[in-house]
Amino acid sequence: MTQQTKRWFNFKNLSSDMPVLDIFDEIGGWGTWASDVIEVLDSITAPQIKVRLYSPGGYIDEGMQIYNALRRHPARVLIEIDSQAASIASVIAMAGDEIRMADTAFMMIHDPWSGVMGDAQEMRKQADVLDQLKAAIVLAYAKRTGLEASKIEDMMKAETWMIAADAVELGFADAVDDMVQSVDSLSVKQASFSNKIMNSFKHIPESLGGMFGATPSAALMLSPKQAQEESAAAGKAGAMPDKTKKMEVIMKDDDKIAAPVDAATVRQDALREERARMSEITARASLAHNLVGKDMAESLARKAIESGSSCD
Repeated sequence: MTQQTKRWFNFKNLSSDMPVLDIFDEIGGWGTWASDVIEVLDSITAPQIKVRLYSPGGYIDEGMQIYNALRRHPARVLIEIDSQAASIASVIAMAGDEIRMADTAFMMIHDPWSGVMGDAQEMRKQADVLDQLKAAIVLAYAKRTGLEASKIEDMMKAETWMIAADAVELGFADAVDDMVQSVDSLSVKQASFSNKIMNSFKHIPESLGGMFGATPSAALMLSPKQAQEESAAAGKAGAMPDKTKKMEVIMKDDDKIAAPVDAATVRQDALREERARMSEITARASLAHNLVGKDMAESLARKAIESGSSCD
């Protein structure tokens, strides 16, 4: 029996003694939402659950809900990481009673970040929220690893990438599996989120950046102001370029052909506009908390993001 909801979230073998949960996507946004996971978890009575995790991270609150839902579940939870568990996905991994990583897998931890629109008071308030979120994340790591909170805080501040052996040594995982993931399998799964969140990380190892098409030392998520500026410059806020376009030839004044712009450039432009759209919608929603309530504002923002709507 197989239940499937979003593109890369599904439960398999629900009637077996160890059903399998696949999370091969970002958390929240266009990917996997906690409500989907919890709905199926609540129906599982098996003694063990295997979670195969491959994610660049995403929304902190959604990831925390998945983490706590797995911890609360009476089944023994086995986490398997075949490629990467980054950002909030690494927190989800901490819910495992056993965490196993492929010998080629990575785990990454970093400080939480977000965008905010408003006056100085609103921005100071958001900084306090980020501090609280970090404290909660540090607690999850500390419970699982036994490391001092101060060491974890330093690792997060530095955006620390760990190969499987390092993760085991530091307590973020229990064992390294000697395995090699096929190129075909990797390429199918990476299509779900390649470059969407990876480009927000600052210190991606070259070996991992090349694997997912991300650029090391990429910029952080656009601020609302940057989002507005880029949207205005593009002249079509929220619109996505034609993904079928393979190459565009640009003519100089002397009618000589300049260097072509290939599909990778088109994708980068599309992703920059998409980050701008999502950032502006999220920022507008935060301003509406006092008007319609936090839950309603976030729900409306999530629907707008999922439907591809512009901020207007």
